Amino acid sequence: MALTKELPDLLSPNKEVEFRNNVIHKGYVPTDEEATEFGDGVMVLISEELERLRRIAPDALATVYKKLIPRNEQTSEDEIVGGVNILTAIDVMHPPKPGDERGTTISTHFARVLSEREPKRLALLSKEEMARRFPDRIKPSS
Repeated sequence: MALTKELPDLLSPNKEVEFRNNVIHKGYVPTDEEATEFGDGVMVLISEELERLRRIAPDALATVYKKLIPRNEQTSEDEIVGGVNILTAIDVMHPPKPGDERGTTISTHFARVLSEREPKRLALLSKEEMARRFPDRIKPSS
C-alpha cells in the first residue's frame, strides 16, 4: 500500500469475511468444498499482491525475505546439524510456474503436503560415517 498508494484487493465483506468470521468466532465447521473455495480465494489475493511487489519493488522484497529466512547458526565441531523443509503454499521469491508440483490452488497444496508428510527414512550419520560415504561433501579439518 505504501509503495503503490493503492488499497490491495480484500476479501468480500458480504461473503468471505462473513464465512471467515463464522468459522473463527462462531465455531462453524466448513465442508471441504467451502474451505477449499475460501482458501483458493485467499491464495489469489496473496499471489496477486506478491506479484505486484515482485514487479515494483523486487530489491526490497528480496532484502526482507533474506532477513526473515532461517539460517544455519555456527555450531561446534562435534555437533551434527540437519534440517527438514516442507514447501509452503506461498513462496515469496519463487512463484509456481505452469506445471509446477506446488500448483496454484489449495487442493493441489493439500495433496502435496500430505505426500511430503508421509514418513520418510532418515539416517543421522557421524562425521566419520559421512566422510566414509560422502568424502566429497566433507570439508577438510583445519
